[in-house]
Amino acid sequence: TLSDGDLTVASGHGINFAATSDASGMTSELLDDYEEGTWTPTLSGSNGGTKTAGAANIGRYNKVGNLVTATGTVAWDGSETLSGYIQVGGLPFASANISNYRSSAALGATSGIAQYGSYTNGIGSSLDHNQSYIWIVVRSTTSYSHTPTISDTGAIYGINISYRTS
Repeated sequence: TLSDGDLTVASGHGINFAATSDASGMTSELLDDYEEGTWTPTLSGSNGGTKTAGAANIGRYNKVGNLVTATGTVAWDGSETLSGYIQVGGLPFASANISNYRSSAALGATSGIAQYGSYTNGIGSSLDHNQSYIWIVVRSTTSYSHTPTISDTGAIYGINISYRTS
């Protein structure tokens, strides 16, 4: 229906692209979801503790079908202790619940995340299946660790991740 200049499609329906040629592995030709909004990034430990959000903490997302693109800055300002693996949480949707499914986030400049020992090749990230948080890892040439040292204040200036949701 067309109301007030907007096209409204009933729930469960969408734009069907079935007239196009099908690629191998294609699972759907129906575009039935679009959303955009905000999310609140958090920095926490897998076994407890969440840093207090800093003033620059902000997140935005777009969801088209089952593809989510989330961007943002994670800023923290607090002496809370993080226990366990370090996570950036608060993603607007959990990732697809498909065994062995993973995505990687691009991380911009960081402050307040210290590499240590032999882990001198940078900071990385991973989003595992059926999760709404990104693991933060430090890397060496042969290994990685989920437990970098986190300062009382800091930021990840720019997170960008695209991932599938169920």
